[in-house]
Amino acid sequence: MKAQMEESDELVLDLRDVQDEKGSPLVTIGVPVYNGESYIEATLDSALAQHHDHLEILVADNASTDATAEIVRRYAANDSRVRLIENDTNIGAAPNYNLVLNEAKAEFFCWLSADDLIEPAYVERAVEILIERPDVVGVYSHAGRINEHGERIGDYHDTMAALRLSSPDAGIRFRDSVLGFPAIVLFGVMRRSAMLDSPGHGAYIGGDRVFVSEMALKGKIVRVEEELFQRRVHAEAYSSILDKKAKAKWFGGDDAVAGSPNIERIKHHLAALDRSGESLGVKLRGRYTMFVRFPMVLAKTQAFNCMQRALRIFGRQVDRGRWAS
Repeated sequence: MKAQMEESDELVLDLRDVQDEKGSPLVTIGVPVYNGESYIEATLDSALAQHHDHLEILVADNASTDATAEIVRRYAANDSRVRLIENDTNIGAAPNYNLVLNEAKAEFFCWLSADDLIEPAYVERAVEILIERPDVVGVYSHAGRINEHGERIGDYHDTMAALRLSSPDAGIRFRDSVLGFPAIVLFGVMRRSAMLDSPGHGAYIGGDRVFVSEMALKGKIVRVEEELFQRRVHAEAYSSILDKKAKAKWFGGDDAVAGSPNIERIKHHLAALDRSGESLGVKLRGRYTMFVRFPMVLAKTQAFNCMQRALRIFGRQVDRGRWAS
């Protein structure tokens, strides 16, 4: 085992040397943001504190009306690893996610929400696995939950432990990505080539989940058992939005049409299955998941929304992760 670790360390160093010669980073952390002045500094600090320092932090400001761009400019002036893209208009969250992906320079990539935090070992642990295992397309970790003050309020360990995204069976990976709670997986470190070989983050409700299922069909997605990711739960976060029109606007911008989000999501999951090179058996099992199991998950989601609305009357909040299948 020690010899394997030493060999892996040498491989990491060799790749870093190659990247140095090309003048490109090995990892890009993409931070799409809109009006994130409350948390963007803490998020950037966590990104810059990574043990794996051969990286770039690419921030795409989506025409913020607060001090977000000014804060990021200050970071960019002080650290060459930080790069800022400023959109003239708000193009919607999903197109902004795709913008940082397309503009990245590195071989490996991860999205980081402008209010979340990553521990210093997050990128390093992921890159080690990606280099050592070519069958793996992405690496994420167990995650905790923090509030607007950065105080720990819980975790997602139980729901995430149920995800079998590293299974050799693509049908199992697809099923769990559809029926489970893959929100944290979206922010894993992934092979950028695999991410680009997909339609990207969809500009519709559930586009994040469909993207994870697309990646799960491309290869294994491994979970690091340490808690290296902190998801911030607060009133302005997307997970706190209940109104369908507001959700659609968050994903696709001012011109987005909510339509029927469940039908839209089913349609895109099925398209991901069709695009995959998997066997007929895997595709049939995937369709079974969508037409038999998925409606039960939707019913559970509606029950959650009703409970969340009721709790808010009394000033209380509950996070969706606790209700994941």
